[in-house]
Amino acid sequence: MDKKVKVLYVSSSLCSEKLTEKILESKLGIPSLAAQKFHRLFAQGMALKPDLFDLKVLGVPEVHNRNSGKIIYKFETETEKGVNYSYITIVLIPFVRYLVIAFFLLSKIITWGLVNFRKEKIIVFDILNINVSIFTVIASRFFKVKLIAIVTDLPDMMHIHKVKLSFMDKAITGLRYYLMSLADGYVVLTEAMNEKVNKKNKPFMVMEGLADIGMTRINEINHIDSNHKIVLYSGCLFEKSGIMTLISAFMRLPEEDCRLHIYGNGELAGAIKESAAKDSRISFFGYVDNSIIVKAQLEATVLVNPRFSHEEYTKYSFPSKNMEYMASGVPLLTTRLPGIPKEYFNYVYIFDKETLEGYEAAMLNVLSKSKEELKDFGLKAQNFVLHNKNNKIQAERFYSHFIAT
Repeated sequence: MDKKVKVLYVSSSLCSEKLTEKILESKLGIPSLAAQKFHRLFAQGMALKPDLFDLKVLGVPEVHNRNSGKIIYKFETETEKGVNYSYITIVLIPFVRYLVIAFFLLSKIITWGLVNFRKEKIIVFDILNINVSIFTVIASRFFKVKLIAIVTDLPDMMHIHKVKLSFMDKAITGLRYYLMSLADGYVVLTEAMNEKVNKKNKPFMVMEGLADIGMTRINEINHIDSNHKIVLYSGCLFEKSGIMTLISAFMRLPEEDCRLHIYGNGELAGAIKESAAKDSRISFFGYVDNSIIVKAQLEATVLVNPRFSHEEYTKYSFPSKNMEYMASGVPLLTTRLPGIPKEYFNYVYIFDKETLEGYEAAMLNVLSKSKEELKDFGLKAQNFVLHNKNNKIQAERFYSHFIAT
């Protein structure tokens, strides 16, 4: 009996690395790099198990800006790292854009269903994009195909940076939760997230993140042994991320050979530039492609995530940057976020106190350690995630949870 299942992976946060880079370079849009990496690694994990999955990706590229007056954007089908990508045509005309997306989504999903009519099949989709999820749900009902929602954030937590929600924000949040309730199963980041979204106790799987099985141990030739001790942060630049407290704590460090490198975008970009102007040890690189960040990580002494753990939303999230950091082989210094499983804390350094003094003390402690100790600790973390949380293993777990049963 053939145990292989046909999988259609539908998402606006899933394009090839090549296309994502093209969108960024052409300034056609600003894709969510964290979401892109999560979905891409999951798809690549499925592609690494051809005996279990016959995978096809249907992407809706995050193109929002006109380039040279161009209105219609078509994208070629492509294969990258074993994953077959096809894309929806994007038309940059208000309202018409959504009609076109609806037409292509419905037609492509229904065609896929007809071609695989008598075969075991499943649709995996990104629930957070309204346009994608509405028409994916509708099309799936033509064949009564099993529908699994990937939940990487809670709808009501997507507006945490807003002081007051508009009527439209509240309506969209309610619609997202309704569409979520129509799924047949869920992939969630934490147990707390499942309690929030899975009110009917449907099948679910906790997958806090994925490590890229393609990552190898730090190559001594490629790893630049800098004369400076580099603390690196990449991610959202908002007050709740703890970045300003981190910067203030870093500026208190007396060591002249320390450096703080910051990558990302957000409302605090201006304040960070001001801090960099005051302290020459701080460098702000802004929003760059993930490949640049990964290379920069290998040049760092320690990677940091100063996100405050007392915030409500941290129960429902596992920072994707933590998994990426650990997979790099460079030590991670993080707060004790409630969404992180306890097993991880054996492999990371901790900000014991989330205060200015606490952040300063934690950085001093880590930066005072020898290169050998830091390297050994980082490689232990890397070994843990690459052997227990890699995308191939997570794909196998997905099969066991939703298909083999």
